[in-house]
Amino acid sequence: ILARAGFAEEVDQNPLMLLYVEAGSDEVVLILMRLAQQTIRTERLEELSCSVFQDVRQSVVWNEKTPVKILNVLAEGQNVFVRRGVAGNKNTRPEILDALSLDEYEVVRISVAKNTSTSARTLQILSKDNFEGVRRGVASNENAPADILNILSKDYDEDVRSEVAQNKSTYPEI
Repeated sequence: ILARAGFAEEVDQNPLMLLYVEAGSDEVVLILMRLAQQTIRTERLEELSCSVFQDVRQSVVWNEKTPVKILNVLAEGQNVFVRRGVAGNKNTRPEILDALSLDEYEVVRISVAKNTSTSARTLQILSKDNFEGVRRGVASNENAPADILNILSKDYDEDVRSEVAQNKSTYPEI
C-alpha cells in the first residue's frame, strides 16, 4: 500500500526488504515494480534492471528517468516485453531504435514506429512493414514526415488510412 501511494523508496529502505526479495513473493515483485517506476536513483535503476523478475525490468524501461546506458543494455535482452518497453521509451537513442526496428516481434516494431525519437529513415522502412499494426504505428507518429504519411494515406488497410487521417501534426500538408 505504501509503495503504491508513492513511498516505494521508503519501503525499499526497510531492512527486512532483503529478506522479502529473497523469498520472491508476489508482493515483493509489486513493490520492486513500483520502485522501478518511481525511483530517480541511477544506481538503484541499474540494480533493478538486472532483476530476475521480468515485470521489474519492464518497469525500469518505462521510467522516464532511466539512463540511456541502462536502456541500451536492456534493448539487447531476450525478453520481448522488455525490448518493447525500451522501444517505447522516448529517451531511447535513434540508433537503438534502428536496431529494434529489425526485431522479429511485431510488438517491438510497433513501439519503434510510434516513438517520436525514431528517425525518418527508420520510419520509412517501417512504413513498408508486412504487418498493418507497424504501419499504423508509423501513421500515428506525430513526427512522421508528410511524404511517408502521404504514402500511408493510400495504404490498402483501412485502419492505417484512418490513423493517417487522425494524425493532426502533418495532416494539413498531405
